[in-house]
Amino acid sequence: MNHNSYQELVKKHMPKRSKIKKLFLAFFSGGMIGIGSQLLSNFLVYLFKIPIKDSYVWVGIILVLVTALLTGLGFFDDLVSFFEAGLIIPTTGFSHAVISGALDGKREGFIVGISPSMFKLCASVIVSGVTTSFILSIIGWLIYG
Repeated sequence: MNHNSYQELVKKHMPKRSKIKKLFLAFFSGGMIGIGSQLLSNFLVYLFKIPIKDSYVWVGIILVLVTALLTGLGFFDDLVSFFEAGLIIPTTGFSHAVISGALDGKREGFIVGISPSMFKLCASVIVSGVTTSFILSIIGWLIYG
């Protein structure tokens, strides 16, 4: 089977979803994460009387933990297959990538399986983030002294 016939076979069996529908679902789910995060931040400030800046840190931690829990229980994959980019682009996508890798490597044990597998999927994100932070900090140091 050559490449072109394989691509035709894939297109034939791929489920058809409207790009407008995908766009709306991604916009809606990402927006719901944003609204829910802001409401959670307001709740933390009101209930625990913590500064607003600290509440944003706690919201990030809570999002990562909830995503890790949902991924570990197997629910997050179903949500991602429906909402797609709306759940993968925010912080939840990074948490999902780390935990999915850990679940993939659990058969080999902690040292050889889980630890390396956790960062296999998201190593490029970590390297890109560290490199960009370094470059921007040098630029900031050159501009502001």
